[in-house]
Amino acid sequence: MAVVDDLSLGLDLLDADSFLCFESFSHCRDSNTVSFFFHYCGGKRFGATLKLPPRFLADVVDDVEGVLFHIGLCVLPWYWMGYACKRIRIQAGYLDTHQVSFWHTFYQNVLSEFLFLHNLDRDRLHIEVDTTRAPCPVISKRRLQDPHHVLVPLGGGKDSLTVFAMLQDGSIPATWFYVGDHDDEFQESWRLQAILRHSKRPCHALEFSFSANADAFEKEVAGLPYAPCGHPWAALVCFASVLAALDGGYRYIAVGNERSANFGNHVTYHGVVVNHQYDKSFEFEQLVHAYLTQYVVADIYYFSALQPLWEVQIVQEFCRHPAYLPLFLSCNEPDTHRWCAKCAKCAFVFLLLSAWLPPPAVWAVFGSNLLEHKSIAPIFDSLLGWHATDSLKPMECVGTSDETFLSLVLAHAAYVALDNATLPYYLRLPHVQDAIETRAPPLYLLTDVNADHLIPSFLHAALHVTPPSS
Repeated sequence: MAVVDDLSLGLDLLDADSFLCFESFSHCRDSNTVSFFFHYCGGKRFGATLKLPPRFLADVVDDVEGVLFHIGLCVLPWYWMGYACKRIRIQAGYLDTHQVSFWHTFYQNVLSEFLFLHNLDRDRLHIEVDTTRAPCPVISKRRLQDPHHVLVPLGGGKDSLTVFAMLQDGSIPATWFYVGDHDDEFQESWRLQAILRHSKRPCHALEFSFSANADAFEKEVAGLPYAPCGHPWAALVCFASVLAALDGGYRYIAVGNERSANFGNHVTYHGVVVNHQYDKSFEFEQLVHAYLTQYVVADIYYFSALQPLWEVQIVQEFCRHPAYLPLFLSCNEPDTHRWCAKCAKCAFVFLLLSAWLPPPAVWAVFGSNLLEHKSIAPIFDSLLGWHATDSLKPMECVGTSDETFLSLVLAHAAYVALDNATLPYYLRLPHVQDAIETRAPPLYLLTDVNADHLIPSFLHAALHVTPPSS
């Protein structure tokens, strides 16, 4: 049976000779697509396709193979997670010793969540370069549209919207960039289209399509020992944004990765901190910032505009732009483009907004008062570090327990201030009331600004930051 054959192939993980190979990639200018090809031990083959907009790269004279190759290296973990094999074989392009070290560090960190949840050792992800290809040339001289124009990846959530709004308030020219994970996602999203209309700025939109022998990737890995969990989406957007920067003639790429992304999930696994948000961390930002200029595009400048700020500060700024409130979506499992109102991200963002907005305004965003939902109470507890069984932070893009507690305290004050209002269910729970009454809130989070960042000097005023620490 085919299922048995697939399972047998997957169970070959213990074989030290097993490997996933990034075989090749190709750019078809007629269809304006880029295809990436992988295989497992010369057998099972996988493919991913990147759809480019019409005339995208049409005016770019530089060789973009190096950028495409690196995008493929970011796609690789999606397929590796189906097999968790010992070795990674790279045939699609050349990597020197320093590059191999960079990608090994990246894979070990960005896949730490996967290794931890599946109880796998770290004796895997060994990179072997098996190619006769020459090193990809570094793009060094190109024409810029505007030396201070900023490209901003659009996620649809509060962070990228805050970055864009702050740049616009500071009269900094900016353009959107979006990466979708299925066909027509960008065009069919009323939220994204409304964001573009409100910001009055254009957007470069790319779309990824993951496939394997014409089957959905999820079906292809079904029955294998390891289900994918966690993914390097932020890193994929990082390298894809370089492609958009080449097309538009931009130097600066500003993402919205916040300070709390530097903190892991309260567990160290085989000597490495598990951080669901590793590719949003300042550690990764520094490494990839240097890597891009050395190996991909010499004048590219990748940075996070929100690295100095805590989540609670970002949302305070975000709430100064109420037009975006009905448009943003920070939920991983939205129901037909609506908040699911039951996941950790929904719970966290609900508390953040509740710290700065009147309760009815927050209910309008989510469609209900999440603090009244008994089913979501354990998720609030886990965000606060009060989980009954462990102290792990949810494996989601959420902030620290201190940020959550401060938001809870501020939200409680907002409900108390309502005329003739009864506290919602969660705020009436004894352990919640006890914490609010006895614990001092971490008010320092409201004014504490991180001096470790890569924000260029011409943006310091617009982004309200001071020069970085030396």
